[in-house]
Amino acid sequence: GSVYACGWNNDGQLGLGDTWDRSKLKQVELPEGKQVYDVHCCYGNRTIAVMTDGSVYACGWNDAGRLGLGDTRSRSKLEQVELPEGKQVLCNLNEWNTSVHALCTAKVKESV
Repeated sequence: GSVYACGWNNDGQLGLGDTWDRSKLKQVELPEGKQVYDVHCCYGNRTIAVMTDGSVYACGWNDAGRLGLGDTRSRSKLEQVELPEGKQVLCNLNEWNTSVHALCTAKVKESV
């Protein structure tokens, strides 16, 4: 399905490719060939999207590397988080935690 976003966007957490706040819904461009399974907004300034294939994408404020992208640069578009080899996310257990904790506590399964 499609994902739409609106609201506060000072860190790019809406995933729209910029940092402009939105008062109307705008469609988020998903990575090619990907379909969203679940989306989690973490403390209002980070977004984690789990795709139907178990891959994970993140955008928004990346203080202390909380997006899991290997650096501390914030992102305004969804960018893939590299999971440990042979692992994929099944679901996120706690949407109220910070993104790094939410990813660490996500259920993972071995790839077949």
